[in-house]
Amino acid sequence: MPEGTSRMLSIARWLLVGLLAASGSACTTVLPPERTPALGPPFNEALKEGYVQLAASRSGDDTWEYLRFRDKARQAMLGDTVWPDDAADPRLPPALRSQLVAERERLLAVLDAGGWVLAPADAAEAQVSFDCWLAEVRATGNLDSACRESFAAALADTEQAVLATLPANYTVSFEAGSDAVDAVGLNTATAASRAARLREPRRISVIGYADPSGPARLNEALSLQRAENVAAVLRRAGVPPSSLDVQARGATAGTDGRRVEIVLEG
Repeated sequence: MPEGTSRMLSIARWLLVGLLAASGSACTTVLPPERTPALGPPFNEALKEGYVQLAASRSGDDTWEYLRFRDKARQAMLGDTVWPDDAADPRLPPALRSQLVAERERLLAVLDAGGWVLAPADAAEAQVSFDCWLAEVRATGNLDSACRESFAAALADTEQAVLATLPANYTVSFEAGSDAVDAVGLNTATAASRAARLREPRRISVIGYADPSGPARLNEALSLQRAENVAAVLRRAGVPPSSLDVQARGATAGTDGRRVEIVLEG
């Protein structure tokens, strides 16, 4: 986001907060989320609307849930980051808890990969439906619900929007004679790990290269060490070691030989 836009959003947010504070209560009817556009990107507006509707569905049954979802709607209205509810509830049976935690991680991975930008309406519906599903599981002890079906459908649509933009190949570049992964390379490898979580490739080839300026034996060792170092970054980012195929190709012509290719296969 450009600096000027970010500053204007910050000013607008604090003006809105000031109006709420002047009214004497965060639960006031002044500037209700139903009639107040959300600050920030379209995702915040869609999220606000979703939580408003979810709160309304709880108004006659559970006062605490009604207030909690209204508060999340207000957070989205103010342009804040609103996270899906924590699924690691020790009161839930382990089998239910593990599945909910896994689905929340999947949702976060899709949002982190840009789903909230590429498909804001679907991404917001997925998050709100997840919170609805989690609330229903807590109440009934049963995983099956209409909210679960809405979550699965909205998340699948968001995933498709993200996958359409994700490349299958990533390149990490190196300085001459170096096997150190710099900040740019770290970002590239991290992006590849995020793509791997969504694509679920059959294999990830990590192929190291060197330029032809040194002896062949040194180039072979350097290309291997570069590939090993990138593979280590991928493993730390959560890529299963069993899916990695680390290779060394030695020297290739030109300075672009100082690289490691990450290829998501299958």
